[in-house]
Amino acid sequence: MGRNAGYAAIDEDSQIMKDKYIADAIQEVFAVNELEYRSRLDKAKNRTSTKTTVRNYVLYAMANSEKNTMTTQGILSAVNDLRDGEEMRFSSLSPVLTKLKGPDLEILTSDDRNYWHFSDPMFKAYVREHKDELLLKKTTG
Repeated sequence: MGRNAGYAAIDEDSQIMKDKYIADAIQEVFAVNELEYRSRLDKAKNRTSTKTTVRNYVLYAMANSEKNTMTTQGILSAVNDLRDGEEMRFSSLSPVLTKLKGPDLEILTSDDRNYWHFSDPMFKAYVREHKDELLLKKTTG
């Protein structure tokens, strides 16, 4: 990634930064880590009901955020927006954040329990590329 991003710093012919090199570097990281990232995303997604679950909403909201770090209140607000009027309280969000931070998943991390971010910034980019599957409802039969 560093090598390809370095190429993006200055193109030899035009002395202009080229986004292509950064995009190629990201795709290269995804290709190398596809199995690990897919496994982590599958473990993080919660499929225990026919409705999209809060864990999926949290991953979706955080991946879509332009910010690297989100406050707990920001996550709650984004999740509530996705839930179409079903207001969730912080007490319901807290266990989800704890699970995503826990040793089984280690997807999120926080320094003070109020500011959250992905433990691997490239995993955030991976989730962003696969975000649509987080909002799909499980079908039965």
